[in-house]
Amino acid sequence: MHELAVTQNLVDIALDAARTAGAAQISVVHVQIGALTGIAPDSVHFYFEFLTRNTLAAGAHLVLTIDPARATCGECGSAFAVAPPLDLCCPQCGGAPASVTGGNDLLVQSIEVD
Repeated sequence: MHELAVTQNLVDIALDAARTAGAAQISVVHVQIGALTGIAPDSVHFYFEFLTRNTLAAGAHLVLTIDPARATCGECGSAFAVAPPLDLCCPQCGGAPASVTGGNDLLVQSIEVD
């Protein structure tokens, strides 16, 4: 259920940016979701449509991009993809633990307005 609060924050960010720009309508919102955030894209789409009713973002297209999870080995510096459940052993040298370097963020990348 945390998708509702997350989506409300995304909508607030988009509306604030549109108002600041003096826009009449938001047409597209681009959001990057990290693979490790646990956020369900389908739920974000559902809540976005609901929360933007009767706002500058009503009817806006929501584009979600999933940012894959990545890790970097502390021993050899190799970067590699990871997926839950996290195995932080380096596939190159076997060193552990590697540090997670991507897939944790949630970012409004851009907002297109009219």
